[in-house]
Amino acid sequence: MAQDDEDLSQWIGRQETVDDTVTAAPVAALTATLDRPAPVAAAGQVLPPLWHWLYFLPMHRQSEIGPDGHARRGGFLPARREK
Repeated sequence: MAQDDEDLSQWIGRQETVDDTVTAAPVAALTATLDRPAPVAAAGQVLPPLWHWLYFLPMHRQSEIGPDGHARRGGFLPARREK
């Protein structure tokens, strides 16, 4: 391993857990966007495939966002070094 390479083994096994409350508003917004009939928003209602992506969204402070608009690395993921 080169002298300036970081030992990435310290990152193996890290986990991140996010909790969210499933509410009707994101489902209603996407059904309107896709011009679909509004589904019944009842407890236990199954979402269409991949609609879980409306939830568990990352929310980072502005100071934690990099120039590409994503969270800076170094917290959960290793920082990327420019060569």
